[in-house]
Amino acid sequence: MPYIKADRRKVFNKYLIPLLNESHYDVIWSLILAYADKRGHCYTTYNAILGVLTAVIYELRRRPEIAIATNRHNSDTIIHPKIEQLSKLIDTPGELNYCIMQIIRHTNLDDAEEMMELIINKFYHNVVAPYEDHKIKENGDLEELL
Repeated sequence: MPYIKADRRKVFNKYLIPLLNESHYDVIWSLILAYADKRGHCYTTYNAILGVLTAVIYELRRRPEIAIATNRHNSDTIIHPKIEQLSKLIDTPGELNYCIMQIIRHTNLDDAEEMMELIINKFYHNVVAPYEDHKIKENGDLEELL
């Protein structure tokens, strides 16, 4: 991604390369949860993650040539220990986007968009919605303006 300097990309790539043989769905899911843990479970973090995931879908639609057609399929393999190290390096939504795009590039293009939609839905229903429900209980729900 053009907003991540080449020297910073090399740091991420060291951890991304071993993850390419793992379930891409599981890797991305683990990365976004670790990012939320690191940045704090709050509206701003969740909004940033949803923005990154949505941007990945739009980038795939805009530039389908960046995907490398492979026959890798999601599996139930255990995530490589490097994911923990990688997640500690990710500080910004742009860096999260870079890591996800590098994983997506090695996913069958036909499956990539569907996989990202599944991850967005899972993230929203398992993480964002419970947070929203908690905040509604804490602060009250929307009120009628008139």
